[in-house]
Amino acid sequence: MATTDVDICNRALSRLGTRATISALDENSTEARTAFIWYAATRDTLLRAHDWNFARRRVVLAEQGNAPTGWTFRYALPTDCIRLLRLASANPDAGPARFEVAGDATSRFVLCDEPAAEAVYTARVDDPNLYDAGFASALVDQLAAHIAYPITQKTETAVRLAQLARAALADAMAADFNEAAAAAGDRMPDWIAARN
Repeated sequence: MATTDVDICNRALSRLGTRATISALDENSTEARTAFIWYAATRDTLLRAHDWNFARRRVVLAEQGNAPTGWTFRYALPTDCIRLLRLASANPDAGPARFEVAGDATSRFVLCDEPAAEAVYTARVDDPNLYDAGFASALVDQLAAHIAYPITQKTETAVRLAQLARAALADAMAADFNEAAAAAGDRMPDWIAARN
């Protein structure tokens, strides 16, 4: 079954204990206007909160002009980048590559000393069908927490939903981390292999 932004918003509205639903984020109702105000910002905040497996991307960055003093290279930051996690170093023994995300009036860019830098980043994923189930549930709960008071005018509802949202996010992050750890478990870590 396909999931939409509206489905997620309606799940959040159901958490408020109301019977109201929306059919579009741009409809003329308090519920739709409030959900529209909070939806994208809440999604992007949750994407930035963790290195989600479903949102992780790797790409070789494109050079973008001269680097300022103190840096060797200046690269364009991918337009869908929500959070730059790390740069893969050309020399793995050197450790993590040092970088800085900066910007000017027209764009954001990455400054570093790595030639042909490969970025590992969290992408802005705006198709709910691509969300991990735990992330989708955490998004529903966090959105419900944000829209609870503007719609219900009940502080206790907003507080209760904020607590549920924190727990849902912690559970989703733990499950996502464990999934990545299980996948990595098939490979022996370098520090263990070096002892053998």
